[in-house]
Amino acid sequence: MDVVIYRYFISSNVSYSDPCGVREITESTVITSPGYPSPYPNDQHCEWFISFPENMYVLLRFEVFETEKGYDIVTVGDGLEISPETAILYLSGSKSSSEEEIPEKFLTGGSLAWMTFDSTLHPSSPLGFLIEVTMADVGKNIYHTLLTLYNS
Repeated sequence: MDVVIYRYFISSNVSYSDPCGVREITESTVITSPGYPSPYPNDQHCEWFISFPENMYVLLRFEVFETEKGYDIVTVGDGLEISPETAILYLSGSKSSSEEEIPEKFLTGGSLAWMTFDSTLHPSSPLGFLIEVTMADVGKNIYHTLLTLYNS
């Protein structure tokens, strides 16, 4: 089976040669901010939709995370419909800062998830992010699996 990956862009200030993000994800991969490892541009809106087999969960590992605190936000949600009702995680700031609460890992509530990244017109030059997206087989004992994932 061939996997089709869509790239698209929504921005008034960035050329269409700068990829904003993968639209549909059906296997383990890495998601990065636009232009990573260079600082990302302002005025970006990126959307990713993750669809894994039903018996799998979506595991996100935040390898690098540096956005402009309070302005540029990564949002993660359950399901495939982007809405405030399905959002389960909002991230902004720096993983290296002791003041921020950026998790090392995050397990969504099932096999379908979405992620958005929005940067404002506020001038900044943060590095951006690198997030590893993998399938997690939690089996029948989800609590044991959660303890294992978060303690490894």
